[in-house]
Parts: sequence; C-alpha cells; structure tokens
Amino acid sequence: MPALFTMPQRVQILRRAFEIFLKKGKKIKLLYFNHVPDADSRDTLIIRYRFTNAIYYSVDGNTTFDTRHVLVRPDGTKQIGLTVYGLFRKSHYKITVEPNNIYISKVLQPT
Repeated sequence: MPALFTMPQRVQILRRAFEIFLKKGKKIKLLYFNHVPDADSRDTLIIRYRFTNAIYYSVDGNTTFDTRHVLVRPDGTKQIGLTVYGLFRKSHYKITVEPNNIYISKVLQPT
C-alpha cells in the first residue's frame, strides 16, 4: 500500500500544523477565490484560492498543497469539489465551472 504523503509533504504538514496550533483562532476562513484564463492556452482556466489556517487541499480527490488549480475549460456546466483541511477541521466547497465563469455554488457544513 503506497504512503499517503511523502516525507517532505509530511514535514510541510507538521510545520503548518504547528503554526496553526500556536494561533488563537483556528477556524478555516476563505480569504479570496478568483479565476483567470491561462495565458498560454485558451482551453484552460486557473483557479486561485487562499484560506486562513489551511494545511492542505483536496480538489476532486487529488491532494495538493498548491493554492491554485488548472482546469480544462468545459463545454457546459461542471461541478468540482474542494476540501480544505486544517488543524482538526475541514471545510467542503462545491465549485461550479462554466466556460467563462467559475464560482462557489455551495458551502457544505464544516466538520
């Protein structure tokens, strides 16, 4: 069975968790969410997001530490899931992707 995270990723998780542990407020909050078309290709969009107290993210089941995600521009409407993991907390978001627009359509209850 492969490991969920590599050693450098585990170190990054521990470092971020320690930084959050020292803070008074540990709630996950959305700072910004925007999108831009990719300068190199007309067929892709870049989603940029930032959260306070986030350790790592999961975009459609893919775990990442990046605060941006590249998507292929859909022909119709598509929904993707974004899960933000913090210290003993996580928040779920449903993002609706249209050919020329991206927005958060649903915020699920944080756990």
